[in-house]
Amino acid sequence: MDTPKDPRERTEGRLPGRIFGRRTASRHEEGLTAELDLQRARASLAREEADAAREELAEATSELSRLRQLATQAARTARELAEQREESRKLAVDLRDLREAALRPHPVLAELIRTADQLVDVRDGTESGRLEPQAVLRWLERRIRTLLAESELTEVRDTGPVDPARHEVLRGVPAGPGGQSGWIVATVRPGYRWRELMLRPQQVVATAPGPDAAAAPDIAPAPEAGTGAGSREVQVSEPGDVPQGEHARRDEPRGATQRPQG
Repeated sequence: MDTPKDPRERTEGRLPGRIFGRRTASRHEEGLTAELDLQRARASLAREEADAAREELAEATSELSRLRQLATQAARTARELAEQREESRKLAVDLRDLREAALRPHPVLAELIRTADQLVDVRDGTESGRLEPQAVLRWLERRIRTLLAESELTEVRDTGPVDPARHEVLRGVPAGPGGQSGWIVATVRPGYRWRELMLRPQQVVATAPGPDAAAAPDIAPAPEAGTGAGSREVQVSEPGDVPQGEHARRDEPRGATQRPQG
């Protein structure tokens, strides 16, 4: 029968096992710490990769937006070019039509030839006494108005305030008490406009402020269209007396008198 051992012997026998267990636990903790550090490193790397991916996505989005803008600009430029091509085509057609029209004689030329032929008959009839001068003047006025109309000329017979762009004041008359100056009183000669271009302003008598209105020889107003030349009498001087300068611009023969027939 074995003799029991000393308790100190039993304790000393268990010490190596305890030391080995502690070493094993320490190694296990170190392994866990290393694994945790590895996981942390992997998570940090994943975050960096995610940040890089987000930056790449932002750059790609910005590039896509820029490409869309370029596509929109290209489409707008294409539309503008198409519109310019269409406008160029229309201008080319208009230019061709203008060239063709320029090569064709103006329709008024036929009327001028007809009038020239009729003037020969009128002269012969006047010399032989078959035609009265007043009838000749009325016919001539109608012919001239017809030719003016076919030449796209429009008479200007405005009333109301004077417009320097459309009217030429030949004479002023006092506005009178309470009257308004700068208003058309009478038309001496009508103006003429070709399409939108004013060829000759309307020559008028207008009110002026105060009693010191500009004095000028009495000028009979021009007759309304269609009233005939018999509504006034015009005495024209010899061709050598045709004035130059300002009077010629106003179409006023020197020495001519105009008075309405009562």
